[in-house]
Amino acid sequence: MRGAVLRSMSLIEMYPIVIRQARYGGAYEGGAWLCFPNADHEPPESAFGDDGECFRFWQSHRSRLIGRGDTPDKALMDMFIRVESNNKPKPHNPSQLYWQTQSAIQDCTNPKIAALLSDILYFIEEKFDV
Repeated sequence: MRGAVLRSMSLIEMYPIVIRQARYGGAYEGGAWLCFPNADHEPPESAFGDDGECFRFWQSHRSRLIGRGDTPDKALMDMFIRVESNNKPKPHNPSQLYWQTQSAIQDCTNPKIAALLSDILYFIEEKFDV
């Protein structure tokens, strides 16, 4: 029950939101509908600008929390997922995590734990391209 309360609080913190149709139907934006969190003002003009301006905006870090979807509901859910995942802690340094795991495998005497660490090492390599 507590998790549901925390999720509702997150939605409230995102208020006010603006949901608008994408100018180019998702060609640059990634969805026909867009959902802007914490929109105390109009969304950035460059999100709806000419071809070049729009392309640059949607490729930039400024668009990372903006939800996209085929419907307004899907854009809202996408925005929620983007904001939630942005709030999660990230590893400080994937390369450092890789080498620490590699060192732990070499020092490990238990074959089952070494196998588990090898799986983790593989995940780090795939996820962070180390």
